[in-house]
Amino acid sequence: MFCNSAFANNGMYIDCKNSPKEAVLSLPKPAGDFGRVSCTKFGHIIRPVESWIWTRPGGYAPTFYSAQMVSRNPKVTNNNSYFQSIQVIELDSEESVTRRGFIGSDFDSDLDINIKGMEISTENNNGGQHTIYIFSNGWGYGCSQSCKKEGVFILINKNKKQVSW
Repeated sequence: MFCNSAFANNGMYIDCKNSPKEAVLSLPKPAGDFGRVSCTKFGHIIRPVESWIWTRPGGYAPTFYSAQMVSRNPKVTNNNSYFQSIQVIELDSEESVTRRGFIGSDFDSDLDINIKGMEISTENNNGGQHTIYIFSNGWGYGCSQSCKKEGVFILINKNKKQVSW
């Protein structure tokens, strides 16, 4: 499910070297330019790479996606909760506009057809799935079981770079 920063702070990161051989430990390009897989005491997570922040609009609420799909009270699983599949698809213009329509009415008034989108589809080792959308205008959202407005986030680069691929 959607997770916030409390899940991965305070020394929760662990080495990935003891992950099962079927665990996917990186995001394919171009998603790998914005996100990465990290290993924690509570399983693997997808989070932004060092130079990027994914946060909810209107406040600092870092966003990431956990292989252990719980809303709260995660169990210590170390590397035994992991992503067994991560696929990235670059969306064509029509599909990008369609997918952006989910957030467009509330957050993103610019529905320019030239804005690109990508879809990151994950499956964990228990069959749970996340779908994450990232758009070249700096907006994104995630769907875990269903798409909800709470899953909308902004991509911010610490060096003021624009989202592009």
